[in-house]
Amino acid sequence: MQKRVGGAVRPLVGRMAEQDALTRAISRLAEGQGGGLFLSGDPGIGKSRLLTDLTWRASMRGLTVFSGRSAEFERDLPFGVFVDALDDYLADLQPGELEALGRAHVTQLAAVFPSLADHATDQSQESSSPSVRFRIYRAMRELFDVLAKDNSLVLALDDLHWADRASIELMDHLLRHPPRGRVLIAAAYRPRQLAPQLSNALLLANTQWYFEVVDVAPLTLTETAELLEIGADDPRLTELFEASRGNPFYAEALSEVATEARYLPGVFTEGSAPPAVLAALRSELYRLPDIVRKAAGAASVLGDPFTPDLVAEVAELDVPTAVAALDELVRQDVVRVAAGGAQFGFRHPLVRSVTYQDTESVWRFAAHGRAAAALRARRSPVLLYAHHLERSAQPGDHEAAEVLSAAARSVLSTAPDTSAGWLQTALRLLPMGESYNEQRIELLSSLATASSAIGQSSRSRDLMHEVLDLLPKDSDRRLDIVFRLSKVERGLGRANEARALVLRELENAGEGNREGRVGALLETAIINLAEGEVEQACQWAEDALELSSGTGLVDRLHSAMGAALIMATAPGRASSRLIDEVLAVTPAIDAASDEELSGHFSQVVSAITSVMWVERLDDSVRHYTRATSLARQSTHRDSIMAIMIAAGEAYLWQGALDECEAAAEDMLEAAMLTDSQEQRLVAWSHLCAISMWRGDVAEALRFGRLALGGEDPATSGRSRSAGYYSAAALLLKGEPAEARRWMMAAIGDESMASVAVLMRPPVLEILVRIELALGDVDAAEAWARRIDPQIGEILPGRWGMRHLAHAQVLIARERFEEAARLGREGAELCASVGMRLYEGRCRLEAGIALGELGKHDEARVEFGAAKDLFAARGAKRLHEDVISAQRQLGAKMPRRRGAGDGLLALTAREREVAELISQGRTNKQVAEHLFVSPKTVEAHLSRIFNKLNVSSRSGLTALVYAARETKD
Repeated sequence: MQKRVGGAVRPLVGRMAEQDALTRAISRLAEGQGGGLFLSGDPGIGKSRLLTDLTWRASMRGLTVFSGRSAEFERDLPFGVFVDALDDYLADLQPGELEALGRAHVTQLAAVFPSLADHATDQSQESSSPSVRFRIYRAMRELFDVLAKDNSLVLALDDLHWADRASIELMDHLLRHPPRGRVLIAAAYRPRQLAPQLSNALLLANTQWYFEVVDVAPLTLTETAELLEIGADDPRLTELFEASRGNPFYAEALSEVATEARYLPGVFTEGSAPPAVLAALRSELYRLPDIVRKAAGAASVLGDPFTPDLVAEVAELDVPTAVAALDELVRQDVVRVAAGGAQFGFRHPLVRSVTYQDTESVWRFAAHGRAAAALRARRSPVLLYAHHLERSAQPGDHEAAEVLSAAARSVLSTAPDTSAGWLQTALRLLPMGESYNEQRIELLSSLATASSAIGQSSRSRDLMHEVLDLLPKDSDRRLDIVFRLSKVERGLGRANEARALVLRELENAGEGNREGRVGALLETAIINLAEGEVEQACQWAEDALELSSGTGLVDRLHSAMGAALIMATAPGRASSRLIDEVLAVTPAIDAASDEELSGHFSQVVSAITSVMWVERLDDSVRHYTRATSLARQSTHRDSIMAIMIAAGEAYLWQGALDECEAAAEDMLEAAMLTDSQEQRLVAWSHLCAISMWRGDVAEALRFGRLALGGEDPATSGRSRSAGYYSAAALLLKGEPAEARRWMMAAIGDESMASVAVLMRPPVLEILVRIELALGDVDAAEAWARRIDPQIGEILPGRWGMRHLAHAQVLIARERFEEAARLGREGAELCASVGMRLYEGRCRLEAGIALGELGKHDEARVEFGAAKDLFAARGAKRLHEDVISAQRQLGAKMPRRRGAGDGLLALTAREREVAELISQGRTNKQVAEHLFVSPKTVEAHLSRIFNKLNVSSRSGLTALVYAARETKD
């Protein structure tokens, strides 16, 4: 523990290994390398003193330093340790200084830092969805990078073991995604009190980041003597050393009261001091006058830092008396002056803890009430006094329940764990009686949302059941709750329970509640489809569509869902009539107000997904964007994950791999904060598909195995698509037999009964490629013929996939004319609905067929278009396939006569590149010589090879030398 001499901090005693770690961290930071330094040790061992030394060293070297501390009794203050470190600094920033962060990040940060409240928008309090918290974490990371732009930064966080849940999740994120700039994150914590999430995060921290965990060791006997400034022969030394076990804080506390008494070594238990140390601290307090102890008790209730006026109100003293009491506490070194003399704080958290615990419980209860009233009277943010209210309000206090409910709503997006605690207290305080049922329903619904956000899906489910019990049987709100419950049950892997719940509601709906019955029928169909029970799903969807009628918004939503489900589940049922039923919902959604959509939100999301299924991708993405914004501003926050999943699928169909990857990463980060395995499976499946399209085989297989639960290709439910894309990745790897095994496991059997009809075209196209790779052209053609021809009348993209499959079979049979025609037609069909990667693949096959026909110019056009499409979307492997096909085409083209004439076909820059290559230079050396990028040189070479009909650098070199000889 630090001692103050003349107002200064005395130099450290001992700690050679620890000081070396501080030196390494500061030196690396001064050289521009960020990292993490974590100090682990028992209470009082000296972690805080080491952090103080670290920040002092950094300040002396001119580095930017921010310091914050978690508090034992304020663990419900969201992001408390980060707010303590940064809020005052952010309050002093000018508006222009925040511009570097960008408006979106500032909006997210406004939900965290009170000083940025003026920058808040409605979306800053948008949702309890983990995906929203993930965006806040990214904004915080960006903040650190911006703050460190001009100068290296030290963020020192003390007592991390007392951090609130939001701070824990943020630190977890930073350990896995550390700041990119010159930022040193230094933190101190007690290892056995640290949250398990942070303990795991420390073990799994980003290995590319400079990172060190230092176990702070006890002092030796000699160092203890130096700390206490007593001689080695002093009879008290051995006693104090044994009792303190080398813990500097304990040694100092004991030395203050050590006279004739003998202190036996206490039993060290994490989270509390040895009995002898507690006795010493209490002795220190007990010898203070009653008024001074009362002021100390009030200060312990308020927490660090505190001001004299607030101490006066909480202790029920006049201000002069409170000031005099604080002066005495400063003289006795119980509290210390902070913040330039305007505020005070306890010298150590253990001193505050002992003070707080030793106040009488009844007095402490009332003191929290006075603290809440005092802070509220000063118009302090509700977050600053909600925890006082929580500790002082009594059941039946309707006003306190409303304040806590408001506070809970304000942090639902940033700290759902805190929100859940306050909502639980508000429920306890709410008066009993039917007149308060409506408020109870709202509190239970919000608590269910918060519980889901912190990964307590089972708790969320139980709370929604309580809501159903309170809602009247004829309430319009029942259906929405049932749909939410169904999603939660499915996320918990309880599809049968979800189905039973919906069917029970179907029975309760009665014949008069047509809308409720239709909704229940459709939800049952969706459950069956997700479980691979395609035929049963179709039957429920048909019943729903038959019952649905009318032109109102709800009828349009239901009709769209029913029609899409029928097309997705019934082979040969696709028709223009069903397409019209789906597409009629688009103008209905566009015309509806936010309030109307919010009233039927689950159906809205499902209807938008129906629009995506029928290939109106631009409309679906536009509607998903609106739905996301609406969900963040309403009570439908737990639907955001469903929107993210569906939007990610739309991006995948479009070939927008970057957008799909961003959605999948958000989804995965969010899923890791919950207990929903389904969300993780979907995120991994999307990442598997993205990696496959990019040609990153290893990553595709890694994500595929995560989604499928190991090396076994068996699939079910949401992970089924991971089986398809894993098989495609295995094909890219050159293992068609293994790819076929995985694909057959994914589709169940050759009947494909468990595969949705609308998913069959892309699945069958993969099977065609697998069979062709195995050399079985007949089998490939059999799979291609199974793509429903009727789809072509109404779904151009899937018809384009059919053309793609047949074009590959025709090329294998050397029927190039037909293959070229189908490839071109398929490209146009896929382009018409925005399926750009499939368009590119069609053009690639068309180019190959045209090349075989000797139509080289036409082939080059198709190859060029395909290459541009793949390059724009980051499909690297496909881009390389086009380049390979172009080179093969060049090798087949007739040679021009006269090497010199051939070089004249090149541009001046291309001739420069050709000359340098002929000298034996690498692409990188050519790039450095011409001051261009290696990729530019590669592009020049590709064009040179095409123009000169060569396929290698050696062939180009031969032409260049031949041209010289001709010239000579």
